[in-house]
Amino acid sequence: MNIPLQSKRGQARLSAMRFMYEFEMNPAEDITAAMVDHFAYLKIKEGIAGYARKLIEGSIQHQKQIDAVLGDNLSNWSIDRLTVIDRNVLRLGVYELMYVGDVPYNVTINEMVEVAKQFGTADSAGFANGVLDSVRKKMEKNKNE
Repeated sequence: MNIPLQSKRGQARLSAMRFMYEFEMNPAEDITAAMVDHFAYLKIKEGIAGYARKLIEGSIQHQKQIDAVLGDNLSNWSIDRLTVIDRNVLRLGVYELMYVGDVPYNVTINEMVEVAKQFGTADSAGFANGVLDSVRKKMEKNKNE
């Protein structure tokens, strides 16, 4: 039986989501110190924390671009109308799709759907799947043009 998100990167995605939620609800001036504290408190191993840190820092650094991409892929929604969980699952997923070249699109989408299942509402997984797949299709179309 395959248990979702047991890989190091899967655990990193979960850790990144936990941090992004916490950070949005209670912003810290020093994000690096906040990540160190967060990973230490949750006893996250360095190999997992390293990839989580990459996802977090990248998502925050590229948030304007990511939110623009999300805006283009949200039907009848705006980014600020989303729940904190859905918004951050999508931001992390879009960051990984757009900026991390060594992860297949389907892996990113499937694992972010699992993160949405664990943290979101009953509709979060399907919503994340639809939006991230829409982003993927547009990226592939642009790549082939």
